[in-house]
Amino acid sequence: MRTVIGIDLGSTTTKAVVLGEDGRTLGRGLTNTRSNYDVACAIAKSEALVATRFALFRERLEESRAKDAPIPEVMAEIERCFRLEQHLGQLNALRDEMETAAADGAGTAAGAGSSSGRARSSTPASRRRRRSSPRG
Repeated sequence: MRTVIGIDLGSTTTKAVVLGEDGRTLGRGLTNTRSNYDVACAIAKSEALVATRFALFRERLEESRAKDAPIPEVMAEIERCFRLEQHLGQLNALRDEMETAAADGAGTAAGAGSSSGRARSSTPASRRRRRSSPRG
């Protein structure tokens, strides 16, 4: 199945939607932007794709189910378990980002007496650029 995803990146919230070939909405994602646009886009996109997968799975299950199968209960439990694992993964990623930012901050504080006096951006992209740029 071919799909398209659209992302609305705002200053407060970031929203994503996945549409099927027929134009029908398959999944949505929403997160707070928190001034970190890269992370907000990734989270909203991930949420929309996960919602799409569950919606398609639920549809296929409903199409093939037996009359007495407890599909809603089974789906709720599968989704609950998946969301827990997903949330724990996101918390681990956030912890890693915070540790990196703290380490970068400690390095910046140690070099605060430098003559440049410029504020440094602390986005993942800017940290990658700083790490890969030659230092003099």
